[in-house]
Amino acid sequence: MAMWMVANCKNGVSSWEVHRTLGITQKSAWHMVHRIRLALKPTFNHKFGFGGPVESDEVFIGPNPQKMHKARKAKIQARDEQKAGFVGKTAVQGILDREYRQVRTQVLPNLKRETLQGMILDNVTPFSRVFTDEAMAYDGLSKNFIHKVVNHSQEYVRGQVHTNGIENFWSLVKRSLKGTYMQSSRSIFRLISMNKCSGITIAPLRTTR
Repeated sequence: MAMWMVANCKNGVSSWEVHRTLGITQKSAWHMVHRIRLALKPTFNHKFGFGGPVESDEVFIGPNPQKMHKARKAKIQARDEQKAGFVGKTAVQGILDREYRQVRTQVLPNLKRETLQGMILDNVTPFSRVFTDEAMAYDGLSKNFIHKVVNHSQEYVRGQVHTNGIENFWSLVKRSLKGTYMQSSRSIFRLISMNKCSGITIAPLRTTR
């Protein structure tokens, strides 16, 4: 029953919900849900980019700083040394292979160039087509890939060059987390995001230009 709940609930399932449904303690439900998430962890043995282009984008996921108590906001900001608009948020990078329709995510310690490009180098075949936004951290990818950039201040789609697929994935993840996981640590979100990668299918995008 717990396996079915974790695999089929689009918005995810909390340990408290499993506790109420199965009639077990919340601690047992928490342990069980974590074991199920680890069992559902996708295993990728191939690199992206063999058949189609790869999209890469990053996102901040977490609470709304404007709705946080002033004291708690200041405490988290001092601890994590984050800017006001990103207090309590977790940086996550995702790459989407349009051919496989698969997504891989990684919780980031920072948004430095070597961090963002490192994930692409580890997961994408050299000289594949890689589409990103205009973030400066992606500068230099053209040394190893066919790198195309879409400047979101001017356009969102230029023929096949866009990041709408991975951004669609982020919108699905955010909507599924909202209302279920009120507070998630970096380690917990790593498991949740991996389960979303295995549970969400990205439909192919068609462009007319």
